[in-house]
Amino acid sequence: MQDALNCIRCAACMNICPTYGVVGGHAFGYIYPGPIGIPWTASVHGLEKAGEFAHLCVSCGLCKEICPAEIDIPMMISAVKDRYSKLERHPLVNRALMAAESMAKMGSATAPVSNWFMNNQVFRSQMEKYVGIDRRRKLLPFRRKTLAKRFDTRGATLVSNPTHHVAFFADIYANYNAPDLGMAAVERLESAGCKVLMPLQQGCGYPYIGYGDLDQARKVAEENVKKLIKKHATDQRAIASISVWEFALRVTRGPINLKVDPNLWLDSAIKNSGLKVIELSPEIVLESCNLPGYFHRDPADQIIVATARIHNLTLLKKDRKILDYPHVNSLW
Repeated sequence: MQDALNCIRCAACMNICPTYGVVGGHAFGYIYPGPIGIPWTASVHGLEKAGEFAHLCVSCGLCKEICPAEIDIPMMISAVKDRYSKLERHPLVNRALMAAESMAKMGSATAPVSNWFMNNQVFRSQMEKYVGIDRRRKLLPFRRKTLAKRFDTRGATLVSNPTHHVAFFADIYANYNAPDLGMAAVERLESAGCKVLMPLQQGCGYPYIGYGDLDQARKVAEENVKKLIKKHATDQRAIASISVWEFALRVTRGPINLKVDPNLWLDSAIKNSGLKVIELSPEIVLESCNLPGYFHRDPADQIIVATARIHNLTLLKKDRKILDYPHVNSLW
């Protein structure tokens, strides 16, 4: 929660927050309102006060994107939700959304019947009454043939002499709602000379992070890592589909300003890279937020150190702040 002290009180997170825009500061806040008010209130006025309005956060992540101080507000809000859940149980709607993967599995297994129910007004009115999901909210249809099934049916990649091996981890949306998008990502990687593997896997775990069950999120990450290590060699690189989205977002909105077509740049980067790239994983993200002892608050350095710790690597770094940190192997 110390990162909340970097707040410069610009109110950017309040202006962009969709919930705050609807309910206002009287409902979304205590003395310090808005998204940043949740971790601030928890630290200054107590967890009970912050917990009274923390559930209003819908975990869209816009506050992190807009924050000029680059404070990871969504992750701190998730921590507040997680801690408050030890005192008061999560709201039913949040528990339902955390079970997104279980519902997606059931929805795909029963499609198109499940899609008919989601468009039925009587069913949606009951869902709104008992679960809390607004009947006006459009729900994405499920596909009977998931990305995992399509990948297994298609068989192994036909790339000869691959330049890289990629273990593809799909999120819930790409696997159950938009498998065409997932297959397009696989084909794009193969066109760049990558041999694509799709290990047995659980979802990305973000619903647990977003709605405040960090223990379960950590279990999902650990399970996916175990399955990857068990099935495939550790010198293979892994890429999460969300990473492609993050790259595209920064190209379209900044700060990345490419002089060439982003698609060509991505192809060239994948083909010509001579280094093993360790992709950002939920386990690394969680580790970066829970480094032992004191470490300075540069998020980039936190992720670098967390990556080295998770993969048992030695950092070659001249930064004295990292060299003096006793909980990671480093040399210069």
